[in-house]
Amino acid sequence: MSVKDLWVDVIANAAEECGAKLTREQEEYIADAAQGMHDNYDLVEYNPGWAGRFAVLQDEAADKLKRIEEQHEREIHEMDQVIRRAYKLYDDDRYEIDYDGYIRRI
Repeated sequence: MSVKDLWVDVIANAAEECGAKLTREQEEYIADAAQGMHDNYDLVEYNPGWAGRFAVLQDEAADKLKRIEEQHEREIHEMDQVIRRAYKLYDDDRYEIDYDGYIRRI
């Protein structure tokens, strides 16, 4: 059974339930119109559907990742400033932190 056959069946059943007498041609015409409206519903109501929702979720995730990365960079910069003040290092001095957490000049 094709998708069109399902739509025709739905229209035929609805017409029968309300006492309307439709020809097969009328049922097919109404079914085509209903299917077309269903296919374009996202455009009419701006309901992005699953594909659109996935794109929205991707955008939200990308924005969240960008905010987290920016926060991480700020925290690294702040920690660098704390270390430089505590060890009286100049901006051009280099240092490293080893695996045990000890800080030493390079």
